[in-house]
Formats: sequence, structure tokens, C-alpha cells
Amino acid sequence: MSGYKIKICGITNLNDMELVSSSGADYAGVLLNVAVSPRSVDAEKAESLCRRARIPVVVLLWEPTFKEIEIAYKRLKPYAFQLLSQEKPELVEEIKSKIPNVIVWKSLHLASSGQSIDINIRDMRTRIETYIDSGVDAILVDTVYKSGGSVQYGGTGKTSNWNTVVELFKNLNMSVFLAGGITPSNVKDAINQVNPYDIDVASEVEKEKGIKDPEKVRELIKIVRRLEEHG
Repeated sequence: MSGYKIKICGITNLNDMELVSSSGADYAGVLLNVAVSPRSVDAEKAESLCRRARIPVVVLLWEPTFKEIEIAYKRLKPYAFQLLSQEKPELVEEIKSKIPNVIVWKSLHLASSGQSIDINIRDMRTRIETYIDSGVDAILVDTVYKSGGSVQYGGTGKTSNWNTVVELFKNLNMSVFLAGGITPSNVKDAINQVNPYDIDVASEVEKEKGIKDPEKVRELIKIVRRLEEHG
């Protein structure tokens, strides 16, 4: 496969939006009112980021109501919405039926590699199929990381078990969007093992939380584009 897509997620400031827009990425990700993330921004900042972007913007939401999505769509006019939590397929159906031409991505989370959390492949595949039936346009596999009493969904800097990702999507009519701990050092392995449609990165191309590292952003994109050319 060639023509891999790249989303740089967790954009919090105009300088980083300009960086990502000019670096060869395909999408920029903006977290809107996601209280569990240090990369979240409010609606006013999200609007300014969307206006500055010169590539499609994906707006990420945590357990939104349909009304919140409708308001965000009218104000921000994003390329797509990405649902991050335990949103039900019925919400996807409502979004797709009531907002013309809207694109919806859904995040699902696997345990980080090395954490002993059993994954029932059959149940997870059934869940993916239910979202596909609801009209979702993409499934993005990210990582959940448990430490002490806290649980972090996405932005963990941890990889999941990529063999499990491959197994989950075998013979499904849905391309894999892969997130979770992808770096310039391992992106080639991620692509060779999973063959995803899209690579999604946030924490591993930062110099501090919420602030991107230009060298890491450009290096990761350069590696992916080189793989497209030479395999």
C-alpha cells in the first residue's frame, strides 16, 4: 500500500497549526473541551486554529451530546469529528442522519503493550462491526494506559499490540487508522506490520505537552513519505 495518511493530533496553538499545515501532514487534530487531556482547547481557540489551518482539521470530542456536535459543526466547520470515549453507535447514526456530509471517526482503545489486560477479539470485532453499520467513516485504534488508579485514553505515548490490531481488522471492510506511541523511530515498523491507512501521532512528536517539536514532526513525515516511494 502507498499513499499513507498522517494526522498530527493535539494541536493547541497557531504556531503548531502552521507547522503541521506546511510540513506535509494530511490532517491536523484539535481536541475540543476534552477535560481529560492536557491538549484540549476551548471553542474560541479551536475556531482560531481551524481558521488558520491549510489542511483538513479533525475535531476530537469526549462523550459529546448531539447538540454539542451540531454547535461545533456550525462554528468550526471541521473536515471530520473523532469520538474518543464510549459513545454509542446510535450517536453516530444520529450525526450521520442529521448533519449533511459529515465525516465521523471513532476511537477504540487497546491496552498498551506489556499490560496484562485480556482482549476478547470476537467481542471487539463485533463492536467494530456495529460502528461500521452505524455509518462511521473510520475506526482509529489507540492505546489505553492504566497506572495506579488512573486511566488514560489516548495521548499515552504507549504502543498497543499491533498483532492484535491486525487480527481485529482481518477481512473487515474498514481501513485501520493507527495511533498510540508512534515515533520517528518505530513508524516504519508500524507501517510494515499493520499496513494502516492513516498514522496518527500526538505526544511522540512533542517537546512538551501540547507543544510540537518541529524536528520530530518533519522527521516522522519524511520517513513515511520515503516508505511510500521505496517501500
